[in-house]
Formats: sequence, structure tokens, C-alpha cells
Amino acid sequence: MKLFAFFLALVISQLISFSAQASEIAQCEYYPQKARALGCGKDNYLMKFGYRYCRSFETRHTKFSADAQPVLDKIRTCLILEMEKRQPVCLTAEAHGFNSHVPCYLLNGYCGLSGSDKLHILWIVRDQVANKNFRKVSSVINRACNTGRYP
Repeated sequence: MKLFAFFLALVISQLISFSAQASEIAQCEYYPQKARALGCGKDNYLMKFGYRYCRSFETRHTKFSADAQPVLDKIRTCLILEMEKRQPVCLTAEAHGFNSHVPCYLLNGYCGLSGSDKLHILWIVRDQVANKNFRKVSSVINRACNTGRYP
């Protein structure tokens, strides 16, 4: 009987884990759905940045520390909610997206992440370092973390 209970608990935990992963993948689907709804071309911010990095962070979720995982989940949810709240069109999605990164990162615990978790984030987004909007947002976030002046 104990063996059956053990296997039942194992199966249930796997189902819960799978359900959580499916939910996160579905969350990232916000970006292509929004791009289609707005009639954006395939080279748009929602797909090239939003969807790409949402999926990159999700597929690497377990590479982050246990402390960082819920922080990154909150940041991802915040970015999607902020994008939806701002009601972008294709041409404004990038500005709305970058503008929402500062409050979403600062209000959801980014500053408290370990140095190794922050380096892992930087590694994931390394292709964006040449993007001036990315550098501006990163600078504001890091300055706020370093000074301790953020909401």
C-alpha cells in the first residue's frame, strides 16, 4: 500500500509540474497571438523580442536558482500584463515593451537576485547588448538596484 501511495504521489507531482510548464508556455503564446490580432508583420517586437525572450527564459527556468525562479515568473507575468494594459499597436509595441521592463523588474525582485542569476539573465539576452533601448533600460534598472532607489 505504501508503494502504491508513493507512486501515486510521484505521478501527481509530475502532472502538476507538466501543467505548470504548459501554463508558462501558453503564457508566452500571448506574444504571437497579440501580433496576429494587431496584424503585425513577422519582423515585429512582439515576436522578435517578447516571444523570443519569454520562451528563452522559460526553457532555461531550471538553470536559475530556486530563489530566482519565482522572481522571473513574476517579471514575465508583469511584462505581459503591462503590454496588454498599454494596448499597443505594432508601431508602439517596442516602446511599450521597453518602458514596462523597468517597473516589472524593479517591483518584482530583480535587485535581490544573486550575481550568478543576473549573469545568467545577461547571457540569455546577450544579443541585445548592441540595442540602445536595451542598454538604456538595463542602465536604469542597474542604477536603481545599486542605489537602492526604486519603488
